[in-house]
Amino acid sequence: MITKKQEKKLRFFLESVNQVSHPITLGSLEEIYDLGLIIFEKASKVTVDDIVSVFPKNKVEVLEYENNQYEATFIEKMANLLEDKKWILIDLKEDAGHNLINQLRHLSDNNIMQLLDYKGKEIYNLKLPLESRVVVVVQRDFLEKEISYPHFLDIFGPVLSL
Repeated sequence: MITKKQEKKLRFFLESVNQVSHPITLGSLEEIYDLGLIIFEKASKVTVDDIVSVFPKNKVEVLEYENNQYEATFIEKMANLLEDKKWILIDLKEDAGHNLINQLRHLSDNNIMQLLDYKGKEIYNLKLPLESRVVVVVQRDFLEKEISYPHFLDIFGPVLSL
């Protein structure tokens, strides 16, 4: 259950993720948009569904990343959602694999997903649409105990603890 105060914080956070950007290089007109991270604190009663309820209808899709998840399929789902100009909310329930971390780094650093053997191309660069953003949701305990990538937090711009 989300409180009015948490909803207000969440709305501000989502607006920040939508707006916060920086130039690719000094003097560049092209912008890089940040990825967002939402951390559910131990006592939190907020759910992924609560977060989705704050978005306009049909603007966000939830992708659960959990055991038995085939990374290539997951990454292809991400690409399809970005092509549909959706926001992606990744509910991270398992340590992110190497390929997912690479895609998140590419999105964070260049706003591009780099896909292999996709759409008939050996290497396909999918630019993050202006209407799309990627936000990862993770439990505090899971973040502290299970995430193996040492620079995981560095991938994200705005971070919200709920």
